[in-house]
Amino acid sequence: NAATISAGFAPSMKASKVDSAGLSTHATPFTPGPSGGKTGTSHPSGPYSSEEYFEEVSAAATWWTQSMRQEGLGTSQVRAFEEALKKGMSQRCEGHWYPSEPMRGSGHRSVINDITVDPILKQAAEASGISHRDAASRLPKCILWCNPGSVRVQMEKEHACTIFHSSSTPTAPSSNGSGSDSE
Repeated sequence: NAATISAGFAPSMKASKVDSAGLSTHATPFTPGPSGGKTGTSHPSGPYSSEEYFEEVSAAATWWTQSMRQEGLGTSQVRAFEEALKKGMSQRCEGHWYPSEPMRGSGHRSVINDITVDPILKQAAEASGISHRDAASRLPKCILWCNPGSVRVQMEKEHACTIFHSSSTPTAPSSNGSGSDSE
């Protein structure tokens, strides 16, 4: 139930650098953030570094982990799952993070567990020694959007609910889970 999701998630881990692992990136230039776009890329403006989206990625990974039924899993498996999610989501956000246009790239940064299981969830499961089918069955059927300044989740057919919001990044209203709670 989306109403039971806690708001104001505060991640507690420090950022780690993540390299690109062949995930698709677009050659669309954008305005660099406070870091000046200091990551390895051929674009003069460069993508935001993992530190730019660390809070959002951490909140999203922690939400997936806390939402997973953990009976029968070891603590080390759960931690490995969360860390692998952070790495995969950071890689997905790399080159697709636009704080001045939070909706831009939103679909690319979404993570889905429904009829299909998102490759990020499969990879995190396998990295933690959990079969991806077992992990998918332990996770809620939903879509999660990781956008600059907010992380939102929509459970099945319910309205999207914000699970993390940063007051430092403006968010734009949208029908895909990045705007207001009433869709």
